[in-house]
Amino acid sequence: MVKSEESLKELLQHYNRVVVCGPRATVTIILRWFRQEGLLEKVMGTSRLDSRKSHTTYLELEDRPLNEWRPQPDAALLMVCRDPEEKSLLLEKAWRGWSEEQIVDVDYPLLASMSWRDHVKLDFLCVGFPKTGTTSLHAALRKNKRIYLPREKETKYGNWKYSYLDAPERFREMYCQNIPEDSLFGGVEPSYFQKASFVYETYGPDVKLIFMLRNPADATYSYFKMMMRRSVETEMRKYYRKYRKYCPDMFQDYMQDFTYSNKDQRFQYDIWIREYLKYFRKEQMMFLIFEEVIREPERILNEVQKFIGVKPKKFTELPHSNSGKEVARDYLCYRINAKLQRMKLNRKEDADPKQRERFRQFQKWVWKYTLIENNEKIPEADREELLEFYKLSIQETERLVGKSLEGLWY
Repeated sequence: MVKSEESLKELLQHYNRVVVCGPRATVTIILRWFRQEGLLEKVMGTSRLDSRKSHTTYLELEDRPLNEWRPQPDAALLMVCRDPEEKSLLLEKAWRGWSEEQIVDVDYPLLASMSWRDHVKLDFLCVGFPKTGTTSLHAALRKNKRIYLPREKETKYGNWKYSYLDAPERFREMYCQNIPEDSLFGGVEPSYFQKASFVYETYGPDVKLIFMLRNPADATYSYFKMMMRRSVETEMRKYYRKYRKYCPDMFQDYMQDFTYSNKDQRFQYDIWIREYLKYFRKEQMMFLIFEEVIREPERILNEVQKFIGVKPKKFTELPHSNSGKEVARDYLCYRINAKLQRMKLNRKEDADPKQRERFRQFQKWVWKYTLIENNEKIPEADREELLEFYKLSIQETERLVGKSLEGLWY
């Protein structure tokens, strides 16, 4: 087991070449180290646990299944796994000629510390959930001068960090310029609810975490309507192809296809909170209930700012943002919006702030013609059915957050 950078350098004096094996995240971490140390030429290639292709390139290196890397006497398999289960999954497919001495584990804490050193320090991070009021929270916190948040609510760094060896430098250049010295630096990234390991490996074990939760039935319906505006998910396209324009029957299809099938578990909050508890202490987590924030914005936002560590700015109401009433007019409009959304996401990786803002304004102009207002609320029968489906998850969520949600959600 390699537990230090010095031990890793000693290993590389013994082996001329290595194949880096593990999930994409930890493979990227160790490849950055090789590049920084000027040792990248020692890497023969990679074997990623989560690769969807049998033979490809990754960060300009050859990537193959482990059974296609034949043993060589001067080479080693460098296992960069988070746990023994990941290692076992990889070795099931390994060529049998590799000796035990040639299969070398790198300690996960060492990998995590390498990654922390590369990245900016965040004081706090709101990691979820979608459609729970995080846009309003972002708008409110930006009004406190002691808090620095990027102007754009979501950097989506978790989507593109592993696409570039220089991703941390790109992130600093695009989102970390001109931060006042006395400010606390944070982020609001609701898509990170399912990225506990990414948050831990990127921002370290001490970042304060904020979770926003909402009645899962209402959140499901709100999320569905957002998907009907501008989703980049190709599976959502079938509803517009089937019905040609928006109609309530789409929600019935969506619930069957995604919610009741457990294909999408994003609003089963307990699943994701437990995942975060594998990496973080409960004491560094704050749980906000959307319905309480709406009822008592002054008290809740005061508590949030104290949790972050700044003198609270007084709020009498929650800034109103992202009401999300619109849906795509028809199938063609949906395709146009999806294309624009994909282009917008790509700009989070490599465009400067002015370019991103110009594109955002262009997107808003297009929406004038591709979106129509839809004020329909979730049918009560569907709401009750969803609450029954989420019942066990709600009970477990209450236990995890230490709070009864009776009177708020049910």
